[in-house]
Amino acid sequence: MCGRYTANTEDEVIEIRGILNALSMRLSSDISDGMLAAYAGLYGKEIYPSENAPVITCDGILRYKFGFEKWDGSGLIINARSETISSSRFFKPFLKNRCIIPASHYFEWKKVPHTHTEKYKFGSGKSGIFMAGLMDAKPGKESFVILTKQADENISFIHERMPVILPVSRILSWLDGTLSPDTLASVCVENIFFDMAI
Repeated sequence: MCGRYTANTEDEVIEIRGILNALSMRLSSDISDGMLAAYAGLYGKEIYPSENAPVITCDGILRYKFGFEKWDGSGLIINARSETISSSRFFKPFLKNRCIIPASHYFEWKKVPHTHTEKYKFGSGKSGIFMAGLMDAKPGKESFVILTKQADENISFIHERMPVILPVSRILSWLDGTLSPDTLASVCVENIFFDMAI
């Protein structure tokens, strides 16, 4: 599960801009202006559900709300299980609306029996992480969810789920629909580091 994460730092945004420019001219047509607008006031900020945050789409960098409205209007859905989105009545209509959620790192909490809860942060590399997501692009509903998978063995003692974190080489294939949701778990980044958060 991924309920909070940190927006990229200014240095990471510069690195991401270079990555996106190298990936595709189609993605980079408005990268410079779009990135600056999407990240305005967010560099290094912790992002909570219901807040607006940058997402990478085939149309450039946009700023959408973190979380889909629940079908009954009683709150937000912030994550979707990658293993079941293709068959889910709720998520299946959004399969063509793919996005990448760039982040510096994400957070998970581990409950320690009879004492407290420990907060951990997870990340990877100097350009941050790229989480696979789905978005609702309908006017007035612009929002996204983060896809999750079974946690890697080295971090499963903290939480049994983790975001689907894609390598740079898979960003474009996720966005353009050539990467199947059924294969997401097998193409994820595996060198995720973690540390206790302060």
